[in-house]
Amino acid sequence: PDTDSACPWDQDSIEAPGSLTLGQPTEGYICPRGDQDWFAVSLPSPQDLLTVSLTLGDAPVSPVQLTWGVWDRAGAEIQGQPLAEESAEAGKPLTVVHGVEPGEFLVQIRDIGADGEDVRHPYILTVSGAEDPDTNEPNDDAEHATVVGAAPLSGRVSYRGDQDWFSVDVDDLTLLQVGLT
Repeated sequence: PDTDSACPWDQDSIEAPGSLTLGQPTEGYICPRGDQDWFAVSLPSPQDLLTVSLTLGDAPVSPVQLTWGVWDRAGAEIQGQPLAEESAEAGKPLTVVHGVEPGEFLVQIRDIGADGEDVRHPYILTVSGAEDPDTNEPNDDAEHATVVGAAPLSGRVSYRGDQDWFSVDVDDLTLLQVGLT
């Protein structure tokens, strides 16, 4: 059956995305089947953590399994996307922190299989930004590893896909003990 007339109008175009305000919830609907909602958001410097939280309101049951993608304005998908089987469902929110460079982003909301629609229950999307509290960054690979001295170091795995590398210079007769808490 044709459900287009029952679906509320929303922004569903990559060329004309809706806008998001950091930290402010936005409601939308995945309707009709195959609908994709696109939003533009700006992350100011020095914020480099982009948190996306998606939930399906107070629906007891819904035919949609919501997920998202995040792209920079150059069209590159950023790391740490939800896994293929992860979705925000009725009563089951999904939140992922992405490590990014400050700037402009596009967030796309969609049903995982593009085969569900829900005109009765809106999703709630909240995108927020924060500065990475890990003072060792960037240390995501061997080339940028944080040098370890005699004093204890602390770090933080701040976002999905974050790696923290550390290096230590010892001779071949040194017993190295590492503690991680």
